[in-house]
Amino acid sequence: MHVKYLSKVKFQRFFTMSSRIRSTFGTTQTMRTANQENIPTILEGKNVQNDAVRLTKRPALVTTTNTISQQQAAVNAAAAAKEKSKLVKRPVLAERKPLVTARNPIRAGAKLPQPSSVTTSRPLSRTSGLPVPSSRLPTGSSTLTRKPSVLKSVENISLPKLEQLKITSEKTEDEQCDLPAFSEIEDIDANDRDNPFLVSPYVNDVYDYLRNLEARNPIKKDFLQGALITSSMRGTLVSWLVEVQVQYRLTPETLHQTIFIVDNYLQRTKDLPKNRLQLVGVTAMFIAAKYEETYCPDIEAFVYISDNAFTSGEVLAMEKKIVKCLDFAINRPLSIHFLRRYSKAAGATSIIHSYGKYFLELALVDYAFTHIPPSKVAAAATYIALSASKNSSLSCESTWTQELHYYSKYSFKVIKPIVNLLANTIQHVTASKKMNVIKVKYSQENFLRVAIATAIQPARIRELLEKQ
Repeated sequence: MHVKYLSKVKFQRFFTMSSRIRSTFGTTQTMRTANQENIPTILEGKNVQNDAVRLTKRPALVTTTNTISQQQAAVNAAAAAKEKSKLVKRPVLAERKPLVTARNPIRAGAKLPQPSSVTTSRPLSRTSGLPVPSSRLPTGSSTLTRKPSVLKSVENISLPKLEQLKITSEKTEDEQCDLPAFSEIEDIDANDRDNPFLVSPYVNDVYDYLRNLEARNPIKKDFLQGALITSSMRGTLVSWLVEVQVQYRLTPETLHQTIFIVDNYLQRTKDLPKNRLQLVGVTAMFIAAKYEETYCPDIEAFVYISDNAFTSGEVLAMEKKIVKCLDFAINRPLSIHFLRRYSKAAGATSIIHSYGKYFLELALVDYAFTHIPPSKVAAAATYIALSASKNSSLSCESTWTQELHYYSKYSFKVIKPIVNLLANTIQHVTASKKMNVIKVKYSQENFLRVAIATAIQPARIRELLEKQ
C-alpha cells in the first residue's frame, strides 16, 4: 500500500513538471519556428524552480567550417612567408643581347662584333661574403676584366702520351711465329653477333689484353727457394683447399684465384712460419671468394672448417697483410679463362672441356707449373684432351689446328714442352696422394666422371706420349 502511494505521488510531480515546461518553452513546433526565424526566446518575469534558462542560437555548420578554413589559410601563409624570408636572393644576371638575330643576320665576309669585357664590382670574400676592401686588391685596377687573351693556349696543356697508355706485348723468339690469316680460318664468333654479352666485336682484343695482363704479375721459377715453406707443404695446402672448394661448392675461378694469391704471397714472404701456412691458404680463399662468388661464405665458416686452428680476428689481420704485401694486385687472368676460349676454337664437346678442367687442377698441385703463364698451361691441357679423345699421338701437329694457333697465338712448337710436362704429371696421379683428391672430385657424376674415363688413364697417356 505504501509503495503504490509513492508511485502515485511521483507521477503527479512528473505531470506537474511537464506542464510547467510546456507553459514556459512551448511545444517542439514553437521552438523550431523560433530558431528558424532567429528570434531568441527571452524569459522574463517567469520563475523556474532552481534554474535560470537561457536560450542561444547554435551557429550554422557552413559558417564554422569557413571560419576554420580561413584561419588555417592564414597560418599557412604566415609560415610560407617566414620560410621565404630566410632564403637569400641571387643577383639577377644582366641580360646580353644576342650578337646575331633574325633581323640582323651575318653576311658573307662581315666581321663579328667583339664581345665587350665584363666588368664587375669588387669581388666577395669566401669567408664572410662581403666585398673585399680595396686595399687588398691588386694595384693598378680595382675591377676584374675577362678577356679572351687571358685563356691558356691548348698547346700549353700537357696531355698523357699515347705511348704511355698503349699496352705492348713482348714475345720470345719461339712465339714470334707467323699467324695464319683470318680469311683462312673459321670465325668462331660469327654466330654471336646478336648476343651483346659475348662482345664478339671485341673478344679478340680482350684476350690479347689478358695475355698482356698475365705477364704483369708473374710467379718466378723456384720461388720457394730459401723459404721456410717447401714445395711439398704447398702441395698439401693446395689439395686441402680443393676439398674446401668442394665442401662449400665454390666456383673453379675461386680455386684458381686462391692458388695464385697463395703463390704470389709466398714468393714475397720468405720468413713465413710453417704453422701459419694454413692461415694464409684460408685467408686467400676468403679474399678470392669475395672477388668471385655471388654469395661469399662467412668468415666463421672458414674458421670452422680449419678445426678452429685460428680465430676470425687472425683471418682479418692476415687479410690486411696479404693485400698490403701484394699491393692489392690480387687478380690476374686464370688458365680456366683461356681454356674456355680454346675449347670454343677447337669445337670441343663438354667431355673434352671437362678433360681440360681436370688437367688444369692437376697442374695447380704440381709445383713445376707455378711459373708457366696460365694461357700456355690451358693450351697444353686443350691439346692433351683433344689427343686423348682422338686417340692420336701427343707429337702430332695436326691436332693443333689453324684455328687454335690463331686464337691462342701459340704454335705447337711453343706448347710442346708444356705438353710433355703435363703428360708426366697425369701419369703420376694414382701414385700421388695429393693429386688423388682431385681424382676423387672429378670421379663424381656432376663432373661427368672424367677422372675414371679410359681415354685419360695414366697408362693411356703414357702410350700416347710414346707414340710417334
